[in-house]
Amino acid sequence: MPVFQTSILLPVGFDTCDYVSDAMMPGTEYPYEVQRWDDHSNSWNTVVGVKANAFCRPEPLDTIKTDLVTRWIWPGTTVDISSGEATGAREPFERGNLARFVVFRVTGTANDWQFSLLSEPFEEQS
Repeated sequence: MPVFQTSILLPVGFDTCDYVSDAMMPGTEYPYEVQRWDDHSNSWNTVVGVKANAFCRPEPLDTIKTDLVTRWIWPGTTVDISSGEATGAREPFERGNLARFVVFRVTGTANDWQFSLLSEPFEEQS
């Protein structure tokens, strides 16, 4: 489970998705991307990302009910951004790669990046 430790000074609102799974279990997800550090280009490359038009939509065999809600995150809070993320299982990750999460505060804007927070990079252990 990816967790995110906030390093903000004031409470910040995030677009989140409250859902009910097909197993009737409630949950919450945040819009995020997983990025991998590329030594050759000296930059972060997005491996997987949420599409604004697909975030918080019911999906067959996954979620039966979804609600886009704003959650206020307080300074120093640790939040679970996605219950199903398995970063190490994604291509092209290998043991020792650096990864990070980009968590978007607002979805569906022309420039989601200006409304995002970055996790500290971590080394992939899988």
